[in-house]
Formats: sequence, structure tokens, C-alpha cells
Amino acid sequence: MKKVYLVSTCLLVSLLGACDSSLNSSLNSNLKTSLELGRLAAIPESATDLKIDGTSNLFSCTYRIRFRASAEDIDEFIRNSPGLNGVLPTKFDANHQNLPVFKADEVRNAEHEYFGIDERYPWFNPIIKTRGRKYEIPQDHHANYGEVIINDETNVVYIKVSHS
Repeated sequence: MKKVYLVSTCLLVSLLGACDSSLNSSLNSNLKTSLELGRLAAIPESATDLKIDGTSNLFSCTYRIRFRASAEDIDEFIRNSPGLNGVLPTKFDANHQNLPVFKADEVRNAEHEYFGIDERYPWFNPIIKTRGRKYEIPQDHHANYGEVIINDETNVVYIKVSHS
């Protein structure tokens, strides 16, 4: 009986290990796909707090990425991203903020920009009230497009890329 238990335990541990490496492989694949869709440079090696998630089906996909890096590494990431070549950022400050909208009929101030909250991604919350910028990734001939939002106060980068 002990041999059966030991074999079962070893099998379970090896299966869990396979699932974990499969999950890491999937995350790396999603990251690679996301960066390719946006024609973006590699995430800086110094990046911390990296998160990625998204949805896809036969016809479309959307991925969200968030990471934190030094201001210098973020600027290098922007400079080295072919999808952002020649794109001028929209600047955010106290008079022009990036704010969440919770209800479709919510009153909005025309001076600010708004984004919808997706409850599936609570970590993707690019609120900017003081200092930041947004780069729109123009749609290419494969219908890939997106945006990169940088909070220059916290050095957090939010990326959303889509294909449709």
C-alpha cells in the first residue's frame, strides 16, 4: 500500500510541476504575442511587478500588460518600440487627467480622458492625475493597434494591445 501511495504522490507532484511550467510558458507566449501585436520593444530587464493577461478567440484578441521600471528604462523602451516611432504622446497633468468611468451614463469632464474598468483585470488601472503620458499605437495592415500609458509619478507602464 505504501508503494502505491508513494507512486501516486510522485505522479501528482510531477503533474503539478508540468502545469506550472505550462503556465509560465503560456505567460511568456502571451507576452511575446502582445509585444509583437503592438510592435513594441522587449520589456526592460529591470522591470518589476510584471503582470499580463488577456482574452482571445478565433477572430480577435486583447492583452493587457503592466510593469514598473526606472524612468530611463521606460524612455528607452519607448524609443526602441517600432510601433511608437513618430507617435507624439498625449500629456496628462492636473488639468488633463486619465480617469476611470464606472457607469456609461456617468457625467464626465471634457478636459479629461476616460477609460473603462474591466473587473477581470483589477491590476490594470491607469489612473493619472498629476504627471503621465499616453502613446496611441496606430493600427497596422494586420489590424493590430493599442496604447501605452505611463504614469510618470510612479514609473508604472500600462499596455493594452488588440487585434480585430
